[in-house]
Amino acid sequence: WKNENATRRLIYAWKEHKDDFKSGKFKSSDVWKKIAIILQNENSQWMHTGIQCENKFKELRKKYVKVKDHNNQSGNSPATCKFFNELEEVLGAKSCVAPVALASNLKKRSASTSSQNSDVENESDKKCEKKKVRKTRVQKELGEWSASLREDAKHREEARDRRHKEIISVSDRAITAYTNMMEKLINKF
Repeated sequence: WKNENATRRLIYAWKEHKDDFKSGKFKSSDVWKKIAIILQNENSQWMHTGIQCENKFKELRKKYVKVKDHNNQSGNSPATCKFFNELEEVLGAKSCVAPVALASNLKKRSASTSSQNSDVENESDKKCEKKKVRKTRVQKELGEWSASLREDAKHREEARDRRHKEIISVSDRAITAYTNMMEKLINKF
């Protein structure tokens, strides 16, 4: 993706086909292939696969959302990213970028701001929804391993406490026996 015009065209091609992504009539991979063909037809040097187009757009959207989040935080200096204006035009009103509602402990917003928020799409974009995070096999094994280590440590601690109590008990019996013997010796004299 060395050519900036190809990236710009990718952004606008996504905008032209965003309804195809939502409709459910097409698989998203097929839509990305269609976008790749559009790019190739416009310039023969723009040879990208559908997967490359999808990955590039995801990367652009991720950077854009990161910049928007940064700029929406109070006290941060304004930040920007490459193709920010194009992405703002295409993604600016999406619910994953401009949320429908905000929770805050600040004073109420003016009526004009809340009316702008009500104009935002009510349907949540499937791409913006957070997916349930599934643990990888390594994470599961790591969790099992750490649980096993905790269990072993617990058993070692219990064994140490048991040995300590046994030593105290033996010491108490030895002291009692010593005391009894000393009393008998003292009583003889």
